[in-house]
Amino acid sequence: MMDRVRNIMASLRWRLEDQRGAAMVIVAGSMIALISAAALAVDVGMLTVVRTESQQAADGAALAGASALIESPDNREYATALARDYGERNDIRGISADVRDEDVTVDLVNRRVTVRVHRTSERGNPVGTFFARIFGVNDVDISTYATAQASFAGGVNCLLPLTVPDRWFEAGGPGNDPDDFNPEDGDKYIPWMDATTDPPTYHRDDYTGYTEKDIGQPFVIKSNSANGGMNPS
Repeated sequence: MMDRVRNIMASLRWRLEDQRGAAMVIVAGSMIALISAAALAVDVGMLTVVRTESQQAADGAALAGASALIESPDNREYATALARDYGERNDIRGISADVRDEDVTVDLVNRRVTVRVHRTSERGNPVGTFFARIFGVNDVDISTYATAQASFAGGVNCLLPLTVPDRWFEAGGPGNDPDDFNPEDGDKYIPWMDATTDPPTYHRDDYTGYTEKDIGQPFVIKSNSANGGMNPS
């Protein structure tokens, strides 16, 4: 009897210590996990592309609607129609974007147009999945929106002229204002000079201006009246 018990215990110990085939189980489990992750990656990538296409449709529709408000600031119907037209020109996974009147919000006061694009079960056009169906996810709802505002580019409230005066030689001396050109104090304009020659070549005393040597020269712009003299620094 004792011999039989010892034999049974020895057999159980051998079976517990035997690890043959364990690697096969681990590899099989890992393969299932890897295949599942790869399958989900395919669906996630596809859904990302669909969302991008949907956003592009919303962006184009909103911009088109806002541009209509520049032509007709009070025409809500025209802005809505143009937004729908341009939105539906975009395909989302091979299907034209579904943009309806209720998806377009026109703010005439602020001249803004907001467009929403839906691929949802409620609309009857959800985005179908591939491998996610294994986990019971047959389709996904995606909605995007965009807002555009109409405005006139380059508009300014006050446009003032900017003038850069010629350089002059400041004679200096007592009572001579260094910020004021005064020929009576010996100030004189510097004729235009070609600094690329050695020595520099001066051209026409009656024509003054800046040269290549003046590149990077700092100066201060001061406000003045149209009838007043220029006082650069």
